Amino acid sequence: MSPCTHLTPFEREKLMSLSNSGKGLSEIAQHLGRHKSTISGERKRNAFSEPYSSSPVQGARYARGKACRPRRKLDDERALKRVRNFFIS
Repeated sequence: MSPCTHLTPFEREKLMSLSNSGKGLSEIAQHLGRHKSTISGERKRNAFSEPYSSSPVQGARYARGKACRPRRKLDDERALKRVRNFFIS
């Protein structure tokens, strides 16, 4: 079992196919080599549609990861303008 790692796109595809074929959490977890709480959390966190679909899930995971990064300082136009004026003047 993998300790604390995200599911790969391949694992999400397998999860989707096993889930849509009616397999239970324990069976899916055993097949993927993951803990059943990982599978349960993945399905709860990404319950966009029924049945589970891996495509929107992968996009949402990317967006969540991007959103939690700290904002870059010079993305603020006013700050960038002040820095440019300071160094150019």
